[in-house]
Order: sequence, then C-alpha cells, then structure tokens
Amino acid sequence: MSVIHYYAGVDGGGTKCSVHLYDQTGELIASAKGGPANIAQQPLQAQNSILEACTAALKSAGVGNQALATTALCAGLAGANVATAKAALQQWSHPFAQVQVISDLHAAVYGAHGGAAGAVMIIGTGSCAAAWSGNDLQQWGGHGFLLGDKGSGAWLGLRAVQHTLEVLDGVQPPSLLAQQVQQRLQLNTSNALVTVLHQAAAARFAELAPLLVELARAEEPVAAALVADAAAYLDAIGGQALAYAGGKLVLVGGLAEQLSGWLSPSLQQHRGDAQHGPEWGAIAWFHRGLLCPAD
Repeated sequence: MSVIHYYAGVDGGGTKCSVHLYDQTGELIASAKGGPANIAQQPLQAQNSILEACTAALKSAGVGNQALATTALCAGLAGANVATAKAALQQWSHPFAQVQVISDLHAAVYGAHGGAAGAVMIIGTGSCAAAWSGNDLQQWGGHGFLLGDKGSGAWLGLRAVQHTLEVLDGVQPPSLLAQQVQQRLQLNTSNALVTVLHQAAAARFAELAPLLVELARAEEPVAAALVADAAAYLDAIGGQALAYAGGKLVLVGGLAEQLSGWLSPSLQQHRGDAQHGPEWGAIAWFHRGLLCPAD
C-alpha cells in the first residue's frame, strides 16, 4: 500500500470544486478551488477540475506535483452514486496514492454533524436532502438537472429562461423577469436564447438564480412564484430528512442562505450550524474505511 503524506478532501459540485489539503497530523495546510466536478454529467471535466485544484493546493503548501503520488484523494462529488460515474472513476488513470469517492451528500452530512446523526439540505447548482442515522444514509431528491434538482439554482435559472421564451413567443405577457433575463444574457430573441442555451450545462442556468432571488425579494410576481415553488419543494425534502434523522438540519450550498428566508418556520427552527465542511467529511469517511457508492 502506498505511503500517504497528505489528504486532499474535495467537495465537488456542478459549478465548482473545493479542496482542503491536510498533512499526516491532521493540520489543514492549504486550500484551493477548481472548476465543475459533477462526475456523472461531465466525468472528464470533473477529473481535470479535481486534479488542477489538488495541484494548486499542493503548490500553495510549498510542495511539488510529485506529492500527488503520496496524496490520498478523498472526494465527495455530485453524481458519484450514478453507475456511469462509477465506471468513469474505475477507468481514471489518476496520479494519487489512493482514491476514495463518495457522493457529495455523504461528505456533506457526515462532515456537518461530525459523524453523528443529523440531516443536511444542499441548495446550490443542484438540490438534495439527506439524513445520516444508525450508519445509514437516506436521500431525497438529487436526481440530476434533467430529471430533478427542483428548487436548485439550475432549476430556477431554467424556469426563468423557459418563461422568457414564452414571453418572446407571445404566449405569456411581458414581465420584468423576462426583461432582466434578456439583459443579463444579452440575448433578445427566442432564436438567440435557444442557440446559446439549448445544450448549456446546469451551472450556466444556475448563474441566473441570484437574479430571481433579487426579483422575488422585490415582489416581482413571476420570480416570486418560482421561488415560492422552489421553497415548498425544499421544505418537503428537508422535512423528510429531519423526520428520519432527528437532530438539526444544516443548509449547505451557494444558494442556501439566499433561499433560507422562504423556508417554513417549522423547518427554520430545526436549523443548525455545520461542525465541519464536506471536505473534512470526505476525509473522515476515508478514515472510517466504509464502502462507498463509487467503489
């Protein structure tokens, strides 16, 4: 078995990945960020993003790329529970001493509660809720951009674009939301929107989510209705996770704080702060030696 001098804890989602680098004593010695790391949707991009971010973290710590050979990669990645993602990981000719990949949910819930029972809800490019209790992880939502992720940044952005297309096609009345979407994207015809966005990744749509939240706060009716619909779904899956695990619900993800104000009071009263981030959670899971979804 390879000698391990460093542990790279990775939190990888549809928009970016974050790396925390620890030494053998458990001291955090460097951190870095990289590009998108959804291993199911774009496996090669995810691998490259992780490698670049880990290389940057090692450089920040004052060691060279050769240290990758003595680094254990402990990653929590969006899409890691999908069969095609597992196959891509098995074929990856990586430079690390060891690689263990779990889902971003595993890493988030395990880190947030320090390995104890509890629930998390991810509200970022994607959305999902999870509960950890009695050595068992349960998941609600998180079925990917095409099939689910309701309430997420990508879902909100996609709905905004769909509404804008309906306005441009004359089947919906003009709205401030549609106007703002066109201005933000600098695309003013339905043909231009479709040409640019018909194959866009989830992260591209998620870039519009802060605009929707801003307009919803200003009570723009279409944006407010979309955000309310998102919040109702998030309430439902967050409630399921809490009912399963008990304890506290930790919100994580780039949109968590922005959307938290729309969640129900019953969910809000069970909110708690994370003990650790998902990067720590991925490394802690590695040290437990548990089987992972991507093994």
